[in-house]
Amino acid sequence: MTIDPTKVSFSQAQGYESLPQPLKLEELDRRARVQIWNVFYETFIDPEEDEEIDEDDLIDLAFSLHMDLFEGAIDEAPSYWSYFQDFKDYFFKRRFNKVFDVLEFLMRHEVCPEAFTSKMSDVFRRCQLAYVIDTNSSPTILPASTPEEGQATIDALRLLKEYGLDGARQHLIEASTLINQGHWANSIKESISAVESVAREIAPGTRNLGSALNQLGHRGMLEHPSLRNGLEKLYEYTNEEGGIRHARLNDSDPNVGQDEAVFMLGACASFASYLWRKHLGSGS
Repeated sequence: MTIDPTKVSFSQAQGYESLPQPLKLEELDRRARVQIWNVFYETFIDPEEDEEIDEDDLIDLAFSLHMDLFEGAIDEAPSYWSYFQDFKDYFFKRRFNKVFDVLEFLMRHEVCPEAFTSKMSDVFRRCQLAYVIDTNSSPTILPASTPEEGQATIDALRLLKEYGLDGARQHLIEASTLINQGHWANSIKESISAVESVAREIAPGTRNLGSALNQLGHRGMLEHPSLRNGLEKLYEYTNEEGGIRHARLNDSDPNVGQDEAVFMLGACASFASYLWRKHLGSGS
């Protein structure tokens, strides 16, 4: 791997200290927590005069956090300034998923400045988190083993949104949410459902992904036999007796874990966008 010497310290560049390593899923180290807090502080506690948020917005946001996210009583809501100050401990001490819950809530709130989401996306990249932020519509934190995998998923979501394939897009977003919650098997179900949704949109009248792929093959959209076989095997993996779509398999099954769920999210996002691009290219 080529190292840009302008992005690391002298000690790291010369081998006296180790280089920053990509974090694993479910990891949120102190460096990332510090930068998340810094962006939060600069946006909501000590904003610049030209920031796109005013005091009324801050009060509204604090009340929303208190009552909607944390389900607090309205008469117990503190002042927004002291309330936001308390998030320092929250960001530094709570489990990664709780921190992400707050970040998603903030980024999706109508008064949240766009700059906050943009800066937070930069933090995720700079700290090499195993997550990316999809900003195509409602900001969503997606798991990704590599930055390239994360970008491929974001690109797929953008394509699905552009062409109104909301069902497939929602399946992928739900799959990522389930990964963050640790529900591996259900995440895989949602991922493969995204492919099925696109395939059946292209091949109307088909009953499932298998029959849709057969029709697309007959129409010449899946010309390479290895690629078609790969898609069919993917479907078989989730649909065979005792497979993902059967009740016998659940999140405690040793054969279904985080790695499989994250792989299926990226693979199914890529397959779904591939099928739709082939459909557009075929003119059918």
